[in-house]
Amino acid sequence: MLNFSSTENPNSNQLTITTNKARLTVTTSDTPKITLISTVTNNTFNDHNTANTQVNRVIADDQLVIKGTITDENSQSNLAAGRLYFRIPINMAPSLVKFDDVEFDDYIVAPDLEDPNSLDYAAVLIPSIDFSKVKTHTFEIDLPAADNANLHLETIPTFLGQDSTETDLPETYQGNPLYINFTDNKISAVAHDIDYGSVKYSDVGRPLTGVVESTTDNPDQDLLTVSDNRRNRTAVQVYLTQTTGFTDGEHALSSELRFYQSSVNFEKLTAGSILLSKTTNGMAIPSVSNNEVQGLKLYIYNSVLKTGQYKSKLDWSIVSAPE
Repeated sequence: MLNFSSTENPNSNQLTITTNKARLTVTTSDTPKITLISTVTNNTFNDHNTANTQVNRVIADDQLVIKGTITDENSQSNLAAGRLYFRIPINMAPSLVKFDDVEFDDYIVAPDLEDPNSLDYAAVLIPSIDFSKVKTHTFEIDLPAADNANLHLETIPTFLGQDSTETDLPETYQGNPLYINFTDNKISAVAHDIDYGSVKYSDVGRPLTGVVESTTDNPDQDLLTVSDNRRNRTAVQVYLTQTTGFTDGEHALSSELRFYQSSVNFEKLTAGSILLSKTTNGMAIPSVSNNEVQGLKLYIYNSVLKTGQYKSKLDWSIVSAPE
């Protein structure tokens, strides 16, 4: 038989248990142990990761839903209450907030807590969460999407706590990040100039590879840079046309432009529009590259060459097509 008694020092985190055999001292902690787990889904369009922490190709009027659970796992915690907030685009606001499965109307849309002067972001704040009796709470935020072009938003649910005297606790608790990737739902295409440099007579009669300038927007030196942000990617075809031959304003250069799909297979632009690529439904439109093997090459016929700066004009077109 074991007899024991216990005493607790109100000024410390130690609980002393005295038995008839030994004394046992247990050190306790009143620091909250918060777990905050959340997900985001798009009820309008199904494009998300397996963990439901990222949604993609979001456009205006999509119905986004953020759900989660917040728990204080320390039964000895001094956490009495707290507030939970999320970053959102400044042009969006919840249509519905639920807390513990009950509609909650006292939420606040406030300036962004990380940057109160932000013109891009705001915060959804759920205040006065009671942890004095219940240690686990659930939440849901229904968030209609607005047009945010190609914004990639990272929002991290964040919790700030208070003790029973309404004093803020020193720790800030963050959950897993959520990612909301918007799209402008458009095709953006930029054509780039190609330069064949100074041509010598020894260059006559052989295909010449041109150079596309490498820039921040075109590091791969593509002839045509394409960003396909369409949500529903239907089949298209990409065509190239040479609308004017090479001329310096007075003289025409006896030449042709060839587009090489490989080192030996090419099509002449002098024959009219040529089909460079085509996609099937669901495929993104690729950019058109230019290199030693594939791309636009200049072929100059054996003729009298007159000194000058010669230019030509190219037209690109992207047209809808059956798959």
